[in-house]
Amino acid sequence: MQSIWKRVYEVEIAASFSVLLSLALPWHTEHGTGIATLSYGFSREAAMVVLSYGVVVIYLSSWMLLAFIPLLALLFGIRAALGVMTLRLSNDSILRLLVVVMAASTLWFWQANPDAVASGFWVCALSVVLLSLAILVEFSLPIEKIHGKRSIRDLMAEVYVEGFISCPHCGAVNDDTEDFCLACGGWLGKE
Repeated sequence: MQSIWKRVYEVEIAASFSVLLSLALPWHTEHGTGIATLSYGFSREAAMVVLSYGVVVIYLSSWMLLAFIPLLALLFGIRAALGVMTLRLSNDSILRLLVVVMAASTLWFWQANPDAVASGFWVCALSVVLLSLAILVEFSLPIEKIHGKRSIRDLMAEVYVEGFISCPHCGAVNDDTEDFCLACGGWLGKE
């Protein structure tokens, strides 16, 4: 299982790096490279504050969505590098949402500029798809064993205090005179 985790994180790192490298390639036939296209997006309608009835409203250009692509790729790349070096990181719902935001931003750019996208954008789009798939695979892997290390549940099951024994199945504490767990009914493994 450890090698699967490592491979998934390596794919995430490679895909994130590829997204960042694609910024140097042409994304848009009119605006040029990914970096130039991003700066065009920031200069377009970066933010406009409107006061109406005492409420502050901030309008952002839809081109600002492009900023999510490299930022999230960098975030996922760092997260994957930490995952390779240590143990599995959290798979919170917020991370799933960020994957959707990155994919939606990429899709928006393509839909908004169907005739103007260039080769660098397609490298980015394929990398975003690969990164999204790798993260989905990561989220589907079981959490019990983490990088070949023992899970907390396994460690708790081995705790032995004189007069008591922890169940190897559910971790419940039982009297050491019992042969079966009082909580789950599992065999306590005594001889």
